[in-house]
This record gives sequence, structure tokens and C-alpha cells, in this order.
Amino acid sequence: MSCYICDQKMFSYLSSVIFELGKGNITRADAVNMGRVLYRENCRSYLNEYPNDKNSVNMDFPIVDENDVVSVELYYDEIFSAIECLEYQSCEHSDWGKSFSKKILDSILNSAREYPKRGYASWGVPDSFIPNGCCVVDI
Repeated sequence: MSCYICDQKMFSYLSSVIFELGKGNITRADAVNMGRVLYRENCRSYLNEYPNDKNSVNMDFPIVDENDVVSVELYYDEIFSAIECLEYQSCEHSDWGKSFSKKILDSILNSAREYPKRGYASWGVPDSFIPNGCCVVDI
């Protein structure tokens, strides 16, 4: 099985989803912290698969900050697809099933079930998601 560390867009998207789902009950800082937990778990899984890469992975890198938590439209199938991708990249160690990250992702999915489906979802982060710091150029 192969494994990679997901990009910043993934953790920005999921932090934003966490914030939207928890509106009024969760702060941006809380959403950022959960996004960072997910990132560290993804790194842990990667390093379990590729232990010789330990010098090239910074598990303490602040992959997201409060500026990365943006308003998102919530569609169950898009959330499911992003979580399925991250889960696949983060499960390469024996403690995955008991991890806090797994609990976070399960909780997101459970909370998102009430939202509509868009009808399609690409693997990973929805193409329509544009985090802060990115721009769309029309050519």
C-alpha cells in the first residue's frame, strides 16, 4: 500500500467543515487544532510506511491557521470523499482505529449526514473549494 501526506488544501477544507458543522459551539482555533491533529496523524501514517523519510517530515508544521478556515458549502458526498481520502492516507499504523483523528473524522461524517448530496464528488477535496491564499485565474 502506498501513502502520502495530504496537502494544505485538505486540512484547510476539513478545518473549515469542522467549523461550519460546529457553528456556535466551536471556535476557529478549535477547528484549526483539529486540522493540525489530522495532519499529524497523516504524517505518522506516512512515517510508518516510509521510516527513512523522518528527516523530511515536520509533524509540528502548522499546516493550517485561522485564516485558512473559510466558509464552505456543506455537501455530504464531498465531505465523505475528502474524509475517505485522508483516512486512506492516515491508517497505515496499528493504532489508527483508536486514534483521536479517527474519532474526529467519524464525528464529522456523522454530523454531515443531514446535509444534501451534490451528486458527484472527486477523490479528496472538492474542486470548488478555494482556500485563502489561492486564486482562480481564468485563461
